[in-house]
Amino acid sequence: NFLHGWNYVHRPFSQLQAGRVGSVERCAHWTLPPMGKLKCNMDVTNVTSWALMVRDPEGAFIGCCLGFWDGCMEANTSEELAAQEAIAWLKEMSFDMVIIKMDCSRIVELCNSLTNKIEFL
Repeated sequence: NFLHGWNYVHRPFSQLQAGRVGSVERCAHWTLPPMGKLKCNMDVTNVTSWALMVRDPEGAFIGCCLGFWDGCMEANTSEELAAQEAIAWLKEMSFDMVIIKMDCSRIVELCNSLTNKIEFL
């Protein structure tokens, strides 16, 4: 029912457990960042849009950002552009000591070799 759905989507992200997408099971499990750091989870979808959300060490929502591109592009290109946009936004917001979690290992390795103020996972 509507009330159940409303309550489900508005509970804290850290309380989400298992979900079902088609026949594939997935588990949404968010872990707290270490004290003194923020955690930014980001993802690129359909190679034309991206979103990120920042939480503090207690799991409280700090901020979010999203963006869209016209047309389609290679997945690696969209991941690179999203990482650039995320870093620019985090800098603009004056966030420091941020752990960024994303699913593109090539970008993670590259970014970790370039900086020690933002940690990519």
